[in-house]
Amino acid sequence: MQNPQMIASRIKQLAKDNNISIGRLCKECGLGVNYINQMSNKTSVSREKIEIIANYFSVSVEYLLGEPQNNNQMIELPILGEVSAGYGKYADNEIIGTQCVPLNWLSGNEPHVLLRVKGDSMIPKFEEGDLALVRYQQSVDSGSYAVALIDDDNGVIKRVMYGANWIELQSLNPMYSPRRFEGEDVTRVRIFGLVRKIIKDTDTH
Repeated sequence: MQNPQMIASRIKQLAKDNNISIGRLCKECGLGVNYINQMSNKTSVSREKIEIIANYFSVSVEYLLGEPQNNNQMIELPILGEVSAGYGKYADNEIIGTQCVPLNWLSGNEPHVLLRVKGDSMIPKFEEGDLALVRYQQSVDSGSYAVALIDDDNGVIKRVMYGANWIELQSLNPMYSPRRFEGEDVTRVRIFGLVRKIIKDTDTH
């Protein structure tokens, strides 16, 4: 059984440790401004929302939920240098290596891959050379980080925001303006998968 009060406490501690206000955290995760502060009064918390927050801090969902974490079992995943196909597809020549990760980093029944981060549009959270753990899925919640393809070109990691008739791909680096697609142009954007975790050389989670 979930313990929303404990979950909220862990989230607030992570925010404090990373010098991030709760308001900023909610905004950057696409959550209501009072979502976390009101969490303690809930009987359960959406696991999808927990995944978004866990991904934001690069911790496991199990940690936030207070569930046992077993990092002994490992699984080997392909590392992609780029993605240029649609949902769940990639060419053999896009594989640049493999890496083993803890099995409990994976969730759901969909396959996962690792994508090498390029460029500086998503700094400071995503830095060039980092590995993004990506789970195949064709849609993501608003506020999630995802690998998106525009006009079936190479996939890019962006924060995805949705409106009534638009989709917007946002960078974290303020030097890059958001790209909004409205009306029929929405179909130009396809989601390859959800970014579940950022893996750095110093990652210990």
